[in-house]
Amino acid sequence: MGEVSFYRKRGRLIGMSIFGIAGTAVGIFLVSLAFGNSNMVLGLVGGLMAIALAGVAIHNLRILLAASPVLTLSEKGILDHSTYMSGGLIKWEEIEHIGIAQLQGWVFLVIHTYDRNLIINRYGGFKKFLILFNKGLSDGQVHIPFRLLACEPEELLENVAKFYELKGQDDTSLNVYQPTGG
Repeated sequence: MGEVSFYRKRGRLIGMSIFGIAGTAVGIFLVSLAFGNSNMVLGLVGGLMAIALAGVAIHNLRILLAASPVLTLSEKGILDHSTYMSGGLIKWEEIEHIGIAQLQGWVFLVIHTYDRNLIINRYGGFKKFLILFNKGLSDGQVHIPFRLLACEPEELLENVAKFYELKGQDDTSLNVYQPTGG
């Protein structure tokens, strides 16, 4: 069985890019108003707004133009690039079970590894802090939001189950547990 790749929803990226561009324009407008009125606070707010939202626009446009998969299933494992705190390559042998959870209104594909610190040990600094912070929300190590993927959840689950069974894991069925509140 070859690789199966899943991509990010393009509409969301386009919307966030437009939001970033519009916010940058408003920030620049506020800076120009501040120069006319000698209002330093308005200029500072406008400048910070322009810089932050320009970053949002650039980030989303880069992702949109790259059009690379955010999730790839292969014989090696699951390659996750869905979020800033993505798990990278999680080998099938490292996966204890895979489930679905609802956290804070979002539905996630949750990957539980045998080594509970596997993903945490891959990162340092700010990413490690964020992963440790999110660890209290769920007992899973990797959380892949269905909402960001340009596929139906059933399609993703079917493909994950096929690869999981192909690798001959002890637990060959997805452990789909009840969604938890968050």
